[in-house]
Amino acid sequence: MNQYNDLIAVGMEYIFLILNIHINYQICLIKLKN
Repeated sequence: MNQYNDLIAVGMEYIFLILNIHINYQICLIKLKN
C-alpha cells in the first residue's frame, strides 16, 4: 500500500511538471505572436 502512495506522488509531480512546461510553452507562443 505504501508503494502505491509513492507511485501516486511521483505521478502527480510528473503531471505538474508537464503542465508547467505546457503553460510556459503557451506563454512563449503568445509573446512571439505579439
